[in-house]
Amino acid sequence: PPAQAGGSRKGKGREGNPNDRIPIILVPPGFDTLLNIHNARAFLMDGAYKSWEECQAEGKGRTDAFYFKREIGPAHRRHKKFLVQDRIPSSPKHRDWQRVVAVFSNGKKWQFKKYPDHDNLVKTFSNMRAYHLRFGTEDVPDFVKQWNVRVLTLDKNKRYQDRNVAMDFWADLDKFLSAKNPEHLDV
Repeated sequence: PPAQAGGSRKGKGREGNPNDRIPIILVPPGFDTLLNIHNARAFLMDGAYKSWEECQAEGKGRTDAFYFKREIGPAHRRHKKFLVQDRIPSSPKHRDWQRVVAVFSNGKKWQFKKYPDHDNLVKTFSNMRAYHLRFGTEDVPDFVKQWNVRVLTLDKNKRYQDRNVAMDFWADLDKFLSAKNPEHLDV
């Protein structure tokens, strides 16, 4: 479903702030992953995978985080706001963890060392949906196969299918939220 751009996140939320209820999607920091904060907007909003280098060349430089709205519900008549960021909440007990609905894995265990229940990622990923984005020519790391992680596969030779992969992500996340965290689908 189409999404609408929003501004970058600035400052910290306050108690009672409506932004404290916005679901969070975490992307890996760094450049050794297919999806990071540089190119997440193109993939999640437009359904087009671009490397972070391509996004920078287009003048879409780094931001700490960004908000956007996407259409949800029957006939896409409602909009839901999401926050995408590469900065994890400051501690495993931070209240923002309750807002994390999805995380993209870079395929490396160290990414999750400061996550709640980091010693039991299957448990962690029962509370938030985990994804691993890869090209079809790349192997899925063995430990990713052991976690509750949905693997999303891009085809380097069929780039027109990128949108289908992005739509698959959204359909899967909507299904997960409907079952596990329906309050995150409230508008």
